[in-house]
Amino acid sequence: MIKEQSLPNINNFEKQPVEAEGFDMEEKNRDYELPLEKEKESSMEIMKQMAEYYNKLKELKGKSGTEKINKIKNFIGGSKNQQAKINRVKAFLSLEQDPDMGDRIMHLGERLKEKPKLADKVFAEYAANVDSAEKNADELAKLYNEIFFEKQIDRNKAKMAMLKNAGNLLYWANEGLFSCEEQEKEDMINDLILQLRRQEKAQKAILNDLKSLAATLNKKYKEINDLWRKKDWDEEIELQAHFLEQDGFSKKEIESHIEAMDEPIENYIASIEEKDEIDKQKKYDSERIKKIINKLENYYRENLYLDSILKLSDFAKIWQVDESQAKKILEDKRLYQEERYKPFVGKFKILLKFQQSFEQKIDQFIYGDGMPELPEGVKQEAADLIFQKYQEIIDQTKITKIQLKALFKNKKKVSDEEIDQATEIIIKKADNLLHNFAQRFSQDEKIDEKEIINELENYKANLILTASVWKAADKEGINFEDLEDVSSERKTAGEITEHGKTMKLVNEIYDRETSKKQPFIPGGNIRSAISQYAAEASPEERERAGEILEMINIYSKQYAHKPKLREKLIQGFIDKLNTAGDKTAIYSFKKGGHVLAFDRFDDLGKGKKYFGSFNVLPALTDSAIGSALLRASLDKEAEQSAEIEADCEPEKLISSYYIEKAGFVVKKIIPDYGDAGITAFNISRKKENSKYYYRDYKAEDLKKEHENNFSNNKFNKDDQYIILKFESNDGKPIENEQQIKEILDQAGDLINSNGYVMTRYIFSKDRRAVYCALEREGS
Repeated sequence: MIKEQSLPNINNFEKQPVEAEGFDMEEKNRDYELPLEKEKESSMEIMKQMAEYYNKLKELKGKSGTEKINKIKNFIGGSKNQQAKINRVKAFLSLEQDPDMGDRIMHLGERLKEKPKLADKVFAEYAANVDSAEKNADELAKLYNEIFFEKQIDRNKAKMAMLKNAGNLLYWANEGLFSCEEQEKEDMINDLILQLRRQEKAQKAILNDLKSLAATLNKKYKEINDLWRKKDWDEEIELQAHFLEQDGFSKKEIESHIEAMDEPIENYIASIEEKDEIDKQKKYDSERIKKIINKLENYYRENLYLDSILKLSDFAKIWQVDESQAKKILEDKRLYQEERYKPFVGKFKILLKFQQSFEQKIDQFIYGDGMPELPEGVKQEAADLIFQKYQEIIDQTKITKIQLKALFKNKKKVSDEEIDQATEIIIKKADNLLHNFAQRFSQDEKIDEKEIINELENYKANLILTASVWKAADKEGINFEDLEDVSSERKTAGEITEHGKTMKLVNEIYDRETSKKQPFIPGGNIRSAISQYAAEASPEERERAGEILEMINIYSKQYAHKPKLREKLIQGFIDKLNTAGDKTAIYSFKKGGHVLAFDRFDDLGKGKKYFGSFNVLPALTDSAIGSALLRASLDKEAEQSAEIEADCEPEKLISSYYIEKAGFVVKKIIPDYGDAGITAFNISRKKENSKYYYRDYKAEDLKKEHENNFSNNKFNKDDQYIILKFESNDGKPIENEQQIKEILDQAGDLINSNGYVMTRYIFSKDRRAVYCALEREGS
């Protein structure tokens, strides 16, 4: 422990020996090495800062200052290694500006006091983050100064912003160590050390990306600017050559004259004040670019002749024309310059938005939420929001990584590389989305900026949904490998069909294929079929049509045994897509971009929704992928719905899943459903369903209840609770409704005519019998 009198005093610091007690600078046992002289210099600065902090605490009234000093000394003294002590000081000083975090860093040291070596490693890694933040702050200040003319960076604030995530890691570790088992502490600390190392690398990577982006933007601006200057110069040369040729000069004389020409005065005026200074300074901040745009726009301003250097009358005399002709000459010139410069102005304005966004990105990186006030109007630019939404995606991805690791850590050793690979796909898709819009911008394509923001917002929402599906998948027992390169998304029918030719393409292919009286296109051939039918369709239309046709393909396979019902269901699905707009939501689960499962929710109004079209590729029927999507989508829609209704086939295992695991009860049994000659359960999910008497019964207890109280299905119609057992009438596993006609008749009478609801529906393991529990509505 450090003795109070050994600490250097700020008032006579220069007289203090470097080897102050408790800070032996020559000690060799360090967690990481700096050059000795640099380390001495760094450690002296740390000692000086600590002395300043102690002196401030001593000025506090009462015991609070002394108590705080003692706590800090105990924290620093928790390590015997000299460098480790310095690392603890660095950690504390970097966080003490937030008193709450300063206390937590000391709590963390307290919780690790029985594991001093692990503690030393943690604070060594955090100290490395502090050192890295110092260097990155210097780099960022340099980058800032290269981009901006007048704005100054708050270097310390930048450093603290860069340490924010590392500090959060310490905070989460502190909270986790408080609640975890003793045997889990070492794994948690090792994971924290790894995360701190990654955080340090991430900060460097972000800074490098910013520098790279700055260089790219500068190069792009220069290319555009050079292009318009070259075009201007080439046209001037062409015009001079034309006049000289008309005056009878030879080709050689004309070439000689052109070689001796100076840059045109109009180009000189446009560039000397701003562009030349930018070329010289290599600074392309948005304010400078605005001035270039203003200069260019000035060439074709309205009523150009009114503020010319020469009066219109003087101009007419020089050209030996009347004023109306002079006015026309100047207007022709204005139109000519508008044709030349306006396209370049458009390109500059588009890139300006990204420059402004990039500048705000730097500010966000440096200042976080406490970003400095921007010039009026800039904050509202839609382009600025693009980077904000993108950053939200990155933040959500980090959360998803933590959730993934937490989900699978107890079931299989999942490496950090596997987690990185899974989440890298998510970020790559967001990158591609931004890249696509940037390309379209650069091609002068008209794009509604709201479209970009909405797509990024939807992507973030779908990322959260994917995480929910992963969470549900964990409950269903899915392995991590099955979730690699998977994604889930929610889109309204209107969003799926918003591209003009999408449904026309779907209808055309579907009609042609079904007219062949053979199975629908195999899933793997759908994309090639689209290419045959859709030569003029856009990539977006082909993509959407492909998704819809993959869904129809799954429908076709799922109901191959019931062609009449299949036709009705598919046509109903297509009709919903054509007409429902934002009243119908489609959830899909994809792997490698191809649909594996999907379902649909129709808004019926008054807080009620209809759940339908739940289909899974038959090859995956026995996997838990479909049930994971089902669980996640139902939970999501239930957040905003008082009731969700659906219809299902009694002989299907999924019907048991709906009732047993998804919270539904059977409210009605429908004969001749949809005029398709089949019987269906009409099911309902409400929060109140959890209150039914039999909902908490284990399956085995329910079967025993039947044996003890309802043997041979004996009951009274006035009983509040009934449990029935039905066996297949042919002794085979239940696969069609004819095998369970008895249940449909007997339970149908109880439910449809006597006020019961079916609250449990359990198949036996061999599927040769089914148990159902019925309760009077409201009992």
